[in-house]
Parts: sequence; structure tokens; C-alpha cells
Amino acid sequence: MLSAGQRYVFNGGQYAGLKNELKNGLAVRVSYKFLNPIGFIRQHSELFVLGIEHLKGMPTRTSANQAIIEALKGPNNTTIQDIRNELRTMNDQLQLLVKKGEPEKQ
Repeated sequence: MLSAGQRYVFNGGQYAGLKNELKNGLAVRVSYKFLNPIGFIRQHSELFVLGIEHLKGMPTRTSANQAIIEALKGPNNTTIQDIRNELRTMNDQLQLLVKKGEPEKQ
């Protein structure tokens, strides 16, 4: 049920997969009730087709670069975060080894 002014947004994912499933669109019949200007309850039904052909040239919600950034900064632990953390640890260890190998400055 949607109230006046509300909308339903669906992030469907991969265009080709949706196109394959929907073919030429998905027929939807909607029935709803409303008050006419005089205050009587009216009922109406409409049939429409949901299609995605207009989305064919649209970019994805997030680019590959943005997805990597979100994976690095996001709150959920990811493989990319594990790799980043391991590289940071290795870098810290290498810096300690370099410092130990340098002669003391006087």
C-alpha cells in the first residue's frame, strides 16, 4: 500500500539479468480506493506495464572505483580490508627493521 506522495524504489541490479527475466515488461494490475472531491469513496483499477528498457544506457548505482572505496572504508570486514591491514602491518614491520639497521645519529 502506498499513500499519496510515496514511492517505491527498487535497486534491481544487473540490467541484462532483469531484461532477461522481464522480457518486454511485467504487466501489473493495481486497484485502489480514493475520496473524490465531494467526499465519496471511489474504487479504480488500472493495468500498466513495468519495463526497464529506459535504463539500458544508465550507469550503475556505484562505479567499480566507488565500490572499492566503500569496501575499504565500510564498517563490514571485507577481503580488501584484510589485505590492506596485512600490507600496513608488513609496512610497519619493514620500517622497524630499517630503523634497527640504521646507525645512530649523534
